[in-house]
Amino acid sequence: MWRWVLRRLLWAAFLAWGVASLIFLVINAIPGDPVVIILGEAGGPGHDDAAARELREQLGLDRPLPIRYARWLGGLLTGNLGRSLYTNVPVTRELAEKFPRTLYLVVPAVVLGILAGVPLGVFTATRRGTAWDGVTNALGLLGYSLPVYITGSLLAYLLGVRWRLLPVSGYVDPAVDPLGFARHGLLPILCLAGTVLPIAMRMTRTTMLDVLGEDYIRTARAKGLSPRNVIYRHGLRNALIPVIVVIGLQLGYMFGGTVLTELVFSWPGLSTYLFFGIFKRDYPVVQGVILVLSLIYILINLLIDLSYGLLDPRIRYS
Repeated sequence: MWRWVLRRLLWAAFLAWGVASLIFLVINAIPGDPVVIILGEAGGPGHDDAAARELREQLGLDRPLPIRYARWLGGLLTGNLGRSLYTNVPVTRELAEKFPRTLYLVVPAVVLGILAGVPLGVFTATRRGTAWDGVTNALGLLGYSLPVYITGSLLAYLLGVRWRLLPVSGYVDPAVDPLGFARHGLLPILCLAGTVLPIAMRMTRTTMLDVLGEDYIRTARAKGLSPRNVIYRHGLRNALIPVIVVIGLQLGYMFGGTVLTELVFSWPGLSTYLFFGIFKRDYPVVQGVILVLSLIYILINLLIDLSYGLLDPRIRYS
């Protein structure tokens, strides 16, 4: 088993190196000179050449690409992602500030979506063809089809503007005011949970329908086991493997896909940080955020891969 785990850890490390290298090459291949962008193009050909040379040396742009790559890779190993071109603040420090804010939204949203979606999927699978099945699937399809900005706008209007139950925008530090943080975070969390719930529900329903037709389920029923025991102990555990894959991929996507939710609710998280970094052409910020998001994807896929062995021991030795 440990050799199986070690192989996957080494593969994840290789992927991380490959992704980091690809991000560096792509960012450096983007047209445009960061020095011109920082100093401004208003000066035209008559801009201060001395200032441009000094800034180019400061950013390391006067060195060949292989040397810059080696220095950047060495900086990654020490946690140095460079400095923002506009704020002159280390990207690592800003990421440490922005990332938890997105984490505060994504993790509760995924947990809430799973806690509601998986039982609903089991409920509809065990009542296939009934009115409950049709209504639940229709609502799930509606929730899956609605864009985040529409769902967020509706929630903000109903719960924030019309009924005045919750604030519609802003961020409060949970260490300073936990209740205020909960009030400001509930709407974006509900908005994001609405994207996870229908996916978890529909995937659980599909896999449960496949599992409930297997021979070992019929054998368990023939032995006289209770329906609850058959469904949850024998059926759901085997049906969860593809559900975990889909939810894991959705979790990785949400870290970079919360930009619309964060913009709608004025939540200063990681996606908003990336959005304004792209808008301002702040290359170190864009490079650092994309790298972090890519590493999150790799880590989530590694955890999904390792979870297979817990759910099905046969996979450990395959």
